[in-house]
Order: sequence, then structure tokens, then C-alpha cells
Amino acid sequence: MGEIVPISSTAGALIAQDPEKEAELREQRIKEAQELEAKLKNINKADQRIYNVSGSTAGAGSGDFHYYRLIRRKEQDRLRKMEQEDKDKREREEFEAKRSQALTELEARAAKKRAKRLKQKLGFHLWVSQSI
Repeated sequence: MGEIVPISSTAGALIAQDPEKEAELREQRIKEAQELEAKLKNINKADQRIYNVSGSTAGAGSGDFHYYRLIRRKEQDRLRKMEQEDKDKREREEFEAKRSQALTELEARAAKKRAKRLKQKLGFHLWVSQSI
């Protein structure tokens, strides 16, 4: 029922004979397209590196120094921004690690105290029931 008979010899290459295989190929293409979109979004987020086309060299014109200084400042700002983002990311990860460790320790202490209270409560009830 799912087979389609090609009209010409080249049409057979374009039409899939197996619907399951076609579905797998479609899923794979969709997954690859989504990965490509994610990569393209990340490319647009990154700042562009500014290349110094004319250096501060001897023989440069009087206006080239100002252009060099502008490009140098932009590049330094870009590097400073990247370092700051990396530092913020590391600090955030360290904070989350410390926070999760503190929460697990807090839960452990609370569980230990809860068990102790329950033990005392049961011991008290046993003592009262024996005295009656």
C-alpha cells in the first residue's frame, strides 16, 4: 500500500519505497536543521573581532594613528567584555555548587533531627503506655 511506482528511471531515486525509512530521514533532517539554527543564533551573539588593517608603524599617515587607537580600544573592550562574562559565569557556577552543597547538608541535618524527634516521641509514648 505504501509503495509508489516511479514513472521514469530518475523518479525512483526521488521517491522513497519504505515509509519507516522516510520518517527516520525526515526526523534526522529536522534535528539537523534545529542544530543549525541554534548554531546560527550563537554566531550572531558573539562580538566580531576587529582587525587592525593598518598598524601603528612608521610611515603611516597622521590620521592613521587615530584610526589605530580606535580599533585598539574596541578590541580591548571586546576582550575585557569576554573576560568579564567568563568571570561571571565561573562565579555563578561556584555559587550554584556551594548553594547545592549547603542545601544537601541542610537537608541531611534536618532529616537527622527529624529522626531524633520521632525517636523521642515514640519513646515517650511507649513510656506512657507502660506506666498506665
